[in-house]
Amino acid sequence: MILADGMGGHAGGDVAASLAVERFGAAFRQADSQNVAVRLERGLDTANAAIADRIAEDLNLEGMGCTVVGVWMVADQLGFISVGDSPLWCLLASSGGSMTAKTNTLGPEGEQCSGPHYIHRAKGQRG
Repeated sequence: MILADGMGGHAGGDVAASLAVERFGAAFRQADSQNVAVRLERGLDTANAAIADRIAEDLNLEGMGCTVVGVWMVADQLGFISVGDSPLWCLLASSGGSMTAKTNTLGPEGEQCSGPHYIHRAKGQRG
């Protein structure tokens, strides 16, 4: 399962999210490895490359990107990958909580920034 939330709506956030879901899923299914972590990473790398390629084709989409949360569960094992501020929650009968953590990042002038209005990492973004 993958969830992608577009950002930079004026610059094609919906395009980035659609590309991420499409390309992530295809790459995950086609990966040679049985290792879930490797397959999740392959999906994410493929999605990022597709977004970057689309930006290169249409410079009007410069700045588009998306956050991504991908999950794969087999028997009693869970693998996940998360980029951006979309949290992954684990809800159990006995307890629950976020499986992802917010981090601090640097703003445009190099200052420390945190909070819900800062995206820390996103697909389609350089750096």
